[in-house]
Amino acid sequence: MIIQSKKGEGNHYESMKENSKNSKVVQRQYSEPYNDSLSKPSTIKTQIFQEEMNKLIESGKKNQGLTYNEALLAAGGFGRFQWFTSFFMIMLYNSSGYLFYGLAYLELYPVYKCPTDIPKCDHTDKCRDPSIQVDWSNDKSLHNWVEKLDLTCAKPFQVGLIGSMFFAGWTAACIIVPRIGDIYGRKWIVFFSQFQSFVVYLALILSQNLNFSIVMMFFLGLTSVAKVGTSYVYLLELVPQKSVTAISTIVLFADGSTMIWISLYYKFISNEWLYLQIFGITITGLSNVTMLLMPESPKFFYSIKKYDLARKSLRYIARFNKVQDYEDCVFDTEFQEIMLQTSNAKQQEVKDQGVNLNGTDQDQFKALLNHYEKENLDNATAISQNNNEAKDLKKQEEDDKTRNILQIY
Repeated sequence: MIIQSKKGEGNHYESMKENSKNSKVVQRQYSEPYNDSLSKPSTIKTQIFQEEMNKLIESGKKNQGLTYNEALLAAGGFGRFQWFTSFFMIMLYNSSGYLFYGLAYLELYPVYKCPTDIPKCDHTDKCRDPSIQVDWSNDKSLHNWVEKLDLTCAKPFQVGLIGSMFFAGWTAACIIVPRIGDIYGRKWIVFFSQFQSFVVYLALILSQNLNFSIVMMFFLGLTSVAKVGTSYVYLLELVPQKSVTAISTIVLFADGSTMIWISLYYKFISNEWLYLQIFGITITGLSNVTMLLMPESPKFFYSIKKYDLARKSLRYIARFNKVQDYEDCVFDTEFQEIMLQTSNAKQQEVKDQGVNLNGTDQDQFKALLNHYEKENLDNATAISQNNNEAKDLKKQEEDDKTRNILQIY
């Protein structure tokens, strides 16, 4: 891509200014009030106005590069890829909740049929007297880890460690996992954390030993930082800005409602813990596999200025969204860097040419060098001016759109 200097022929900045002038002519043409109070702007004129404005605005954007959000909209906006990604990433986000949020039920002691000499018996009495039977007719008596891990006679601190070790693992992962996501990207740290979560989940389902389960809960906590924190950022970077609030709300609602579904399961479906955990590990594995169909976050590449990789991810998203005739874009920050690099290169070239000059030639060299230094400053100033002009054009477009609607109605 060749970016010419500000004073050169075919200049991008002059094109921007020309577009700005043209847009004002179009705006005046269609925003003038009709003298006849019975006349109303026709739909055709309104459409022509809108199409012209869109072309002019789009031309201005191409001249100064696209923001990340504009590039994502060009790749299809909130299309098939975003629906697919949102569904499975929300599934991934909530997958461990069916186990961790359900610990209250997994560790719930049943109701016992108490002998006459012990009217209010509990699990400690059951531990001393194995002949005491569980009252399975009671809704609070569940087939859970009390049976599986023999929590009836376990020490209280051991039962407490099941949940505590999860948070210990979470705390340990917070030291390093978020930073890994910022340096090496979002996708693979989430993918490997989810794979580890699947393995740990399976181990917890198969475990018959309390101490082993406590250790596995620590590793489950290790995986949850990427599954909850990094995956949340990853998902929001794959959707357009206008959809971020809605998607964020749905993610948190789905996570918060997990405990409700668990309660309804034990109340109306079954008192068996295993079926619910089979569902949990199934969505864990399914969401892990579908991550192979997702690209690395293009916004991550955009933020670290790896623009070619960002365009590669956007091309994949555009294909997934069935966008026809998609073209790679130049990003706004990339455009600014190119302009400054071009000016600096010219300035350095002149310096190199003037090393061996003396006398009058040296004076001419200094004048030429000052010219390019001024051009470099003008380019930087023009970037700022063009950004402001683009914002003014967008605001004017919205004002004229509102004015036309009011005239119609």
